Amino acid sequence: MSEIRDAAPSAAEPADAPGATLRDRLDRCQGELVRVRRHVAQVEMQHGALAGECEALRGEAADLARLYVACLALHGTLDRARVLAAVEDLMVNLVASEEFGVYERGPAGALSLARGFGIDARVRAALVPAGPVARALASGEPCLEEGCFDAREPGGGAGQPVACIPLAVDGQAVGAAVVWSFLPQKAGAEPGDEALYALLGTHVAVALRATAGS
Repeated sequence: MSEIRDAAPSAAEPADAPGATLRDRLDRCQGELVRVRRHVAQVEMQHGALAGECEALRGEAADLARLYVACLALHGTLDRARVLAAVEDLMVNLVASEEFGVYERGPAGALSLARGFGIDARVRAALVPAGPVARALASGEPCLEEGCFDAREPGGGAGQPVACIPLAVDGQAVGAAVVWSFLPQKAGAEPGDEALYALLGTHVAVALRATAGS
């Protein structure tokens, strides 16, 4: 067996007791190794958590940037066609749906289609509030049906709506953004969705009201 030379203990490590055997020293080193490995594992877990948070923040920042650009398009013109095109862009890129209708509410409360995407506009030209649409209009808050992210097969708006974002001005519902299905990449509800939907509802409502009749 080759000779093992003692290394000077570091300031952070206690010196071996007088008369410590090679086995004692080996046990102490193994104990230190276990401690270091645990510490490394904890650091890696913390790093992974921080990386996940950073990625989420990047996604939120990208959504805010798209929202800012879309709001400029919404409020930077009185041309209704351009406003509706901006609304469509918001619904596809931020709400993550390619099967939706944006409706305006008439004096009698009826909902008439202002812009549709992926739905049969002839069938969905008017909509009687029911399910999530009725609840959203009554509460003034976005409403999502349970399991709404499970329905992935496009049906052209043939089924029942799975979500609704009320469009409100001064606390009064003037319309609704109605979703029949979400895109596959929208795996589920996210922490910032509720605030995003509320913000969208306000900006879209104001823009539609400003261009009504034009």
